[in-house]
Amino acid sequence: MLLVRFIPLVPNPCINCGSWNCAKEATKDQSIIVTLTGRFELFQYNLVCLECGYIQNPFTIKKVIESGFWSTSPKKYYTLITSNVLQMWDNLRKHMPGTSEKAYLDSLNDLTLINGRVMIILMERFCLLLSLMHLKNGAFVTTS
Repeated sequence: MLLVRFIPLVPNPCINCGSWNCAKEATKDQSIIVTLTGRFELFQYNLVCLECGYIQNPFTIKKVIESGFWSTSPKKYYTLITSNVLQMWDNLRKHMPGTSEKAYLDSLNDLTLINGRVMIILMERFCLLLSLMHLKNGAFVTTS
């Protein structure tokens, strides 16, 4: 049996009947998740209500951000970066001027390898997200 690992979103009830008794059903879509321990590939899912049978897609930009992720796209959630990765980058560049985005991502890629995974974090995706946001009062917000 194949072990399927899901993206950890904040739980939500069925939008049809309000029941919290929902099961996750894997979709074919996977997302790259970038954390302080490196890169993971996890499955997106639909929620199936075990009370009324309603199927819903829990992946909305609001739910993704509530769950501590930032997406490189507001509509497709193929690359999600945790808020603490962005916070760490902001702290590093302030306290260690001259540290490059590439060196930071190389460190995260090393952690990916140390933790037994063999994928790399693409700089283009990380830089795209950084160009769309800035830190305000200790929290990341979009610039547009």
